[in-house]
Amino acid sequence: MGEAAKRYFAEIMMPFRVHIRKHLDTLSEYPLKMIAPSHGPIHTEPSFILDAYREWASEEPKNLVAIPFVSMHGSTAKTVPFKSA
Repeated sequence: MGEAAKRYFAEIMMPFRVHIRKHLDTLSEYPLKMIAPSHGPIHTEPSFILDAYREWASEEPKNLVAIPFVSMHGSTAKTVPFKSA
């Protein structure tokens, strides 16, 4: 579920980061037990998705680098020292 939620956030919600941060602050006042959107999965542990949205919507820079490559038979992947996320 985490990858699907991250993709949804990146493709749909990313432009609304400022609003999301504001609404996350508002939601923190409530003891949520479940998040049931009109579409998508029901979150029975709201802290998971709320924490994820808080991180994804933050303006805090991350010390990350993306090195895209293609490896037809995996040999390039073996020569590029990387750590997958």
